Amino acid sequence: MENDIFNKISPSEALEILKQIAKTDKKLKKRIVELAEELFRNVDVEAVCDEVFDALDGIDVHELWDRAGPKRDGYTSPEDMAVEMFEESLEPFLQELY
Repeated sequence: MENDIFNKISPSEALEILKQIAKTDKKLKKRIVELAEELFRNVDVEAVCDEVFDALDGIDVHELWDRAGPKRDGYTSPEDMAVEMFEESLEPFLQELY
């Protein structure tokens, strides 16, 4: 099962391996660049921007106020809750990156 390694390494480890290969083999580096450029060409940047905008625009300020404030285990400021909700809204997009 030689391909099992692909299921065991993390994305950051895979990136480091790819960078090392690119440093040592110019032909493979050229192919990596070609594949990456092809991948980026297929991304509709405008559509992604619209989706991210909609996700962030959908954050409800009333929900933020409800989730902020005193809690059993302490206090969550509205600013901290805003950051948490912002991160929650962006999480699906970040998952696609990895």
